[in-house]
Amino acid sequence: MKILETARLLIVDDQQDPRHDWFARKFPDNPRTHVLKFHDAIDTLTEHTFDVLFLDHDLNDDGSGDIEVGAYRNHEFTGADIASWLTRNLERLPPLVIVHSVNPSGAQSCCKILEGHCEVMAIPFSSLIVAG
Repeated sequence: MKILETARLLIVDDQQDPRHDWFARKFPDNPRTHVLKFHDAIDTLTEHTFDVLFLDHDLNDDGSGDIEVGAYRNHEFTGADIASWLTRNLERLPPLVIVHSVNPSGAQSCCKILEGHCEVMAIPFSSLIVAG
């Protein structure tokens, strides 16, 4: 994809190794921000703009943090929660979201939430490795 050549990337995934390491090797010249948890993603999206969001669904995030999002107190946050937050904060939504979760139903949930708001596609992480 041409947009990826110079894009500002946000990678949201709870697996530092090997996933964040792979993104760093795959996109060494791109400005990249890596976050592991929901609250860090929300803070980062609030403070910065990105061209592409690589979003994992399964974040293993216990919801601890300084902000409460709706009725989600004591909720395990996922990529779908980030997608929902983005639809309520459209000015923060990157033009392209690639859901790279290996959880097919979670990936589809994220895509369904974002459809009509931005370009969105589900590409499992294993397929990203093969393609790149």
